[in-house]
Amino acid sequence: MFNSLRLRTIVIFVLINILLIVLLARFSYLFVRNLYLEQFREQVSIALRVAEARIDRPFLRFLSPDEPSLARTYVANTLAQLDTLLQVKNIFIFNRKGQVLSALHTHDAQTALLINKQTINDLQPGQHLISEPFKADDGQWYLWAFNRLSADLFIGLRENAQRLAQINRLSGQFLLFGLLGMVLTFLAALFIARSVHAPLRKIIRFSNRIGRGDFTAPTPDFKIKEMKQLASALSQMRDALAQRDREKEQMLAQIAHELRNPLGGIELLADLIRDDLPANHDDIQYLNRISDEVGHLKKQINQFLHYSRPRPSQRTMVRLAKLINELREYYAPVLREKQAELRTEFRQPFILFDREHLRQILNNLISNSLQALNGKEGIITIRSHNDTLEVEDNGPGIAKSEREKIFRPFFTSKTDGIGLGLTICKKLCTLNGASVTVSEGAKGGALFIIKLNSKDGEA
Repeated sequence: MFNSLRLRTIVIFVLINILLIVLLARFSYLFVRNLYLEQFREQVSIALRVAEARIDRPFLRFLSPDEPSLARTYVANTLAQLDTLLQVKNIFIFNRKGQVLSALHTHDAQTALLINKQTINDLQPGQHLISEPFKADDGQWYLWAFNRLSADLFIGLRENAQRLAQINRLSGQFLLFGLLGMVLTFLAALFIARSVHAPLRKIIRFSNRIGRGDFTAPTPDFKIKEMKQLASALSQMRDALAQRDREKEQMLAQIAHELRNPLGGIELLADLIRDDLPANHDDIQYLNRISDEVGHLKKQINQFLHYSRPRPSQRTMVRLAKLINELREYYAPVLREKQAELRTEFRQPFILFDREHLRQILNNLISNSLQALNGKEGIITIRSHNDTLEVEDNGPGIAKSEREKIFRPFFTSKTDGIGLGLTICKKLCTLNGASVTVSEGAKGGALFIIKLNSKDGEA
């Protein structure tokens, strides 16, 4: 799944950035929240000190949870004034037993004492305690604050942390920004991956064309320094291979040229001697064998010439039915002799190819199939579909170990061949922007597939 460099680039880039965005969003939220709470607690601490300073301590000794008194009325008025001054939601006085001596809202005070009882009793005189924020039934955020006035008395208040709700909503906004960042990160990763992948695809196409022997492939141009260096190295390799290929072709052409002249002389001398001898002379059979061998050698030399200097491709729309009929007529005697049949299945009636090159390719493939059909009821089928041409027979097929070798020059399993027929087929296919491969057919025979490439450089 992750074998693609493009996919790996996108996934890794997106994952790293998602992690960074999530961490940044979380850190930002916690930082703002903690900063607000720190400032808010300082504000509550100041409110506790103000309340402590405003309450007259002598009156506190006369407070009773059950009996109304002048002191209780005074303290209640003081608490009301503090509530107005400090704008707290509740402020109250209570003793060590947890009894509320004076409060604006007794129920809230009792709830606070029940929740924080143990921690409150641990306070020393003059120390204060501020609880963690909590969400009340009204949906608002609050926190409790307590201060120990004396060994027996405490003051408590409930402060509204209203901005905490806004900060919590800010967490959702951070999440939204995070999601937006993820989308932008994905788009950026896609752009970067495409920027890297596109040059690599050009390099792959370029190297594929060189690998198929197409030394006319232009060197791709890049702006990236490393890609320029890679393209330059491949270009140098292409030029070196092209030079070696030209030298090899020139050598083969020179050898073929040097052999054709003496062979022509031998053939001429054999014909002259045959003309001078009586028709029933015993030596006629030897002269015929000489002519046959010379003809065989000339055929092999022609293969050398076709391989070393093939005619440049001139692609046109070739009508397959007409071309196959010509080949069927040419091979009619051999088809009758072997009791074989040449069938066609054309879903695509035309193919863009050099006609003479295609004729030579199909001629070699049909000839090879006919040689492989040793038994009766041999069938050779030629199909066309989706810019693909297939030649299949029901012969013995080609061993897997030989399928990658049969297109190499001079590789042959025949006793009377030089191993250039399929090599020439491959070279002619390359000149026409096509590829040729071999596999096992549906009936166990050989299946040759000629595939026109939709894009240059793609096999």
